[in-house]
Amino acid sequence: DPCYTTFEKMTSLFNVNDNAGVNVMQLPDGRIYAVTDNNPSMEFDSATLDTKGKLQYDDKLEDPLVHSLTSAHPVEVPDSSGDMVNYLVNIMDGFIELQRFKLQLYRVNTDLKRRVIAEVTHTHLPYVHSFSVTENYAILAAYPLFMEGATVSDLPPIGAVFPSLKWHGDKANATLYVFSLDDDGQTKPLATYEAPPLFSYHHINAYEDSDGSIVMDLCGYPDAQVLSATGGFGDRR
Repeated sequence: DPCYTTFEKMTSLFNVNDNAGVNVMQLPDGRIYAVTDNNPSMEFDSATLDTKGKLQYDDKLEDPLVHSLTSAHPVEVPDSSGDMVNYLVNIMDGFIELQRFKLQLYRVNTDLKRRVIAEVTHTHLPYVHSFSVTENYAILAAYPLFMEGATVSDLPPIGAVFPSLKWHGDKANATLYVFSLDDDGQTKPLATYEAPPLFSYHHINAYEDSDGSIVMDLCGYPDAQVLSATGGFGDRR
């Protein structure tokens, strides 16, 4: 809230905004949640749109007192499990641990127990809005658009997200991490690739070609000017 004082912004780190208005996620049992790039998600009634309460996972992947980021576009695993895959990073952990951010992907089902299937440590906190899933793999793209919380009041949900994002395409490439979708305890990347600097909000499609290569379709930009361009997502006018 722009009307918050500095102290109120600091204390709001422990009182996460529940405005989850970007996308919806439906579990196999029919429960529907409104989701966004930060936790928590909000369960709602699909007929009346009445809210039913915040999504409470039955695990300890997150510290209840520390804010985390996720993706507004969870993806259903293309098998018969009904599992959803999503992204998670605990913001403050990375700043406390000297710029070592643990980026994770997890599988979850109706039991709401998240199982980590992918994990990589990154020296900066990339802005991740979506990712790709194929029949056997998950592809996480870390673009050189980093969230830089110079002060506590700059960190989401305290301050606005977009002013804390800084483009570093002049110094860093995009990094693509490929992980197995198998829930077998192997969480390290199977492969890591570098691509020219780019930014993407939305991954559209991904599949495995007949020769075994991964094809990924996304809406890409050569830089992050879309954030500040007139009419862009970060344009506050």
